[in-house]
Amino acid sequence: MTTSAPDDSPETAPELPEDASTPGQVWLFVERIRTRLVRFAADRRVRIGVLVAFVVLMGSFGLLWFLSSRYIDLRLAVDSRDARSGVFAAPLVLRPGQPLERDDLVTYLEQLGYGSGSTDDTAGLAGRFSVAGNTVTVEPLDPEVTGTGEFPAVTVIFSGNAGIAEIRDTRTDRALEACTLEPLVIASTYNTREKRMLVEYDAIPATLRTAILTTEDRRFWTHRGVDYRGIARAMRENWGEPDISQGGSTITQQVVKNVFLTPERTYTRKIKEAWLSFVLEWKLAKTQIFALYCNEVYLGQRGRYAIHGFAEASREYFDKELSDLTLDESALLAGIINAPSTNSPYRHPDRAKARRDLVLDMLLESGAITAEQVDIAKAAPLVLRPLSTEASWVDSPYFSDYVQAYLEEVYSDSRASLEHTSIYTTVDVNLQRAATRAVAAHAEKLDAVFARSRRAIPPGTVQAALVAINPKTGAVVAMVGGRDYNASQFNRATDASRQPGSVFKPFVYSAALTGRKYTPATLVMDAPQIFTYGNGQTYEPDNYGQSYANRDIPLRVAFRNSKNVPTVNVAVHTGLDQIAGLAERAGLPRPELYPSMALGVSEATPLEIAQAYTAFVNGGSSVEPTPIASDAATVAPRQLGNPIVFTPQVAYVMTNMMEDVVAKGTGRSVRARGFRGAVAGKTGTSRDGWFVGYTPNLVCVVWVGFDDNQQLGLTGAESALPIWTEFMKDAIAFRPELGGSQFERPSGVSSIEICAESGYRPSEYCLSTYEEVFLAGTEPIVVCETHTNGMEGVPMFDEFGNPLDPLLEPEPERDPEDRTVGPEDLEPPEPGKIVMPVAPVQAPPKSGWPSGRTPRTRKRAQAVPDTEPVPTPAPPEVVVPPPR
Repeated sequence: MTTSAPDDSPETAPELPEDASTPGQVWLFVERIRTRLVRFAADRRVRIGVLVAFVVLMGSFGLLWFLSSRYIDLRLAVDSRDARSGVFAAPLVLRPGQPLERDDLVTYLEQLGYGSGSTDDTAGLAGRFSVAGNTVTVEPLDPEVTGTGEFPAVTVIFSGNAGIAEIRDTRTDRALEACTLEPLVIASTYNTREKRMLVEYDAIPATLRTAILTTEDRRFWTHRGVDYRGIARAMRENWGEPDISQGGSTITQQVVKNVFLTPERTYTRKIKEAWLSFVLEWKLAKTQIFALYCNEVYLGQRGRYAIHGFAEASREYFDKELSDLTLDESALLAGIINAPSTNSPYRHPDRAKARRDLVLDMLLESGAITAEQVDIAKAAPLVLRPLSTEASWVDSPYFSDYVQAYLEEVYSDSRASLEHTSIYTTVDVNLQRAATRAVAAHAEKLDAVFARSRRAIPPGTVQAALVAINPKTGAVVAMVGGRDYNASQFNRATDASRQPGSVFKPFVYSAALTGRKYTPATLVMDAPQIFTYGNGQTYEPDNYGQSYANRDIPLRVAFRNSKNVPTVNVAVHTGLDQIAGLAERAGLPRPELYPSMALGVSEATPLEIAQAYTAFVNGGSSVEPTPIASDAATVAPRQLGNPIVFTPQVAYVMTNMMEDVVAKGTGRSVRARGFRGAVAGKTGTSRDGWFVGYTPNLVCVVWVGFDDNQQLGLTGAESALPIWTEFMKDAIAFRPELGGSQFERPSGVSSIEICAESGYRPSEYCLSTYEEVFLAGTEPIVVCETHTNGMEGVPMFDEFGNPLDPLLEPEPERDPEDRTVGPEDLEPPEPGKIVMPVAPVQAPPKSGWPSGRTPRTRKRAQAVPDTEPVPTPAPPEVVVPPPR
């Protein structure tokens, strides 16, 4: 019998049973799989598919590599090493006659990065300057800065304490009317505010390099961007944790995180970080990466500024150049890298010394230093640069925060592209310094007053804010958001919503003039009145000190002396809805429709008030504030239409009435304090003190109060007006074009002589007359019939419209818009001490409105009548006689 050989082809090979265990059976199973793979690979379609997959994979890898490399190149080209990136102040303009001192200019040049002397070594310098007696010669190395124009070499000659006497072009010796110096960096575009100096690898001391590598990345010179052992250690520590607590990052990865990515702790970011680190290691030399790290690393906070880089840290902590650091100082800087706040040598010197000594021990262990060097370094005391309290040229932290918030809001979609961009702002460093000084000086005087009062308020409690705006462009030229940024970063200029009090009254009178029912000469009753509104609700306002004329007075007098009852009377006859709409168009939050709104009980911020007042200077159109300069090269300001609030004629008449406030009304101490030139303004007092004033080219708002909303107990004229006046005097001294001799009068406004008592055209028997302004067509045509033959003996009003009746109570000498506790609250002054007048504390308005909220909320106050809150109020019903 013939026996055939077993068929061992793949088709007939036996399946390996589940319980097979002999070597022959295992061999048969492996051989069967190998044979099938060979047949599969021999298939032409399979080979093509594998090839296509390989090409796609390599193409994707190549594209990813190209995009990553391109991204790194772009970011390195415009990263923070570029001296032109960041947030800049406006360029400094110098003119003969400015009250700028020589040492102030030298400080400015030093902060620009200019070097003194005539050395040819200009590496890292923005320019050079030299000082010889009262002469400072300035030579910029880069004559042009993007977006800010050209900067010539100039010689500035000073005249003792009189300021700048002359400016000459250094090359031509030609006298100049003005010159411009390049702007200072006030913040980073991607960090709040920071200081940094840039150095190359060779400029970093060897001891410091070793200390950094010992503490941060011992295998830096051998790995390719990622330390896999470090990653394994970090994964072991982070296992089961919701967030990453251990990073395991190399120096290369930290550079990638600081320069190219965000600092968030997620696995996605870590994967991106590892990939970009791998690419960066192929693109740059190790020394370049190390220098990048040393220039970018965060090393703590110096007052208002974040410190980045070891060169700047050496200056800020030890007042030394990087090359002059000792061993113990190098170890200290290397030791605080992991936790700059926790290990701050200023706040936690013991921790800082402990970290320094630990780094020294690590250096000894690595063999980098000897035991003798360690002992000497450990014995060295911490000798730090003293913390300075002096304000620098760029002391504008609240404005810097405002810029950051503005960029976040306006350019949120392109925020990433702004991180290393040049942004030129509107803040004028001279005006900013003047604002800071004015707030600080008067706040100290207020501290002295409150310290002597029965309330015994601790120094530093009272706060102040200031905003100055160019009304034609909306440019914010100065901003102070509080007395001490270190103590509180809350910006009261932009975020503190408070009741403006009588500062709101100009919008009531503007609406009245717009409706052409009233003129400045219209007589209004100044007597106690009860106003009925809504569902039978009543409101009974009162004047300051319960002082009433008990007769009709001209509208101008009511406004000038800030009379409350006549203002409410005008408001209800004009229409609360019309007033609310006008205020909203001006930029204020829309007030609730209650009669008390006329007295400024709806909350607003100083910045909103400043925007609203630009309408009076800008021909009736309000201008939105902006911190971005109109000639910024990279980021331009937002272009918005200016809403028309009222006509240019109404704007002028109201300005004329507010000029009267400064000349003869509640704001007359502006003149007494020495301010000259055209100015209009309005005082205001709620629980706080306000003063808003403007020249033809500058609007400034000052607020003074307490963060907890307690009563200030001072009027706006006593608390805010002095700050305003001192700032404005300095502002006009530095920039005369911001002032002016008069406000421009538009067509459509007329002036005629009227009787001071009747408001009509005077007859031959009227003894008291004055010239009044009117919107064309609203002038009185009736001749006064009050005074006739035989009644001309005793005039009832003077030429300003003030009552002359001896039975009437005289107008108060102090700001009449407040009701406050008297001087008995103050102890007798010390001999030789300046005592500010303090008025009695104002009682809450009788409307039942809330007296205020903490300034940290932007929520607007809701009207709360004396009884239950009412729904949307019906048009007010007033039981008062109509105006004459």
